[in-house]
Amino acid sequence: MEDFDYNEQIAITQYHWNLEDYDNADYFELARIMKAKDKSKRAADPLTAIAGIRKASAKRKGKKG
Repeated sequence: MEDFDYNEQIAITQYHWNLEDYDNADYFELARIMKAKDKSKRAADPLTAIAGIRKASAKRKGKKG
């Protein structure tokens, strides 16, 4: 219930919705949208993460030598 109240608070204070807009919104779609994370905070695909680590490691090794 607290998450529902928090989502309502965000919609009203940050998105300037009124109570009627919030009450008439599709709850499941709104919940999906509110759960969205910034790309930098999303879990990385393991293969992409490993490739990035290897690339950074190779770059560091190249600067040392």
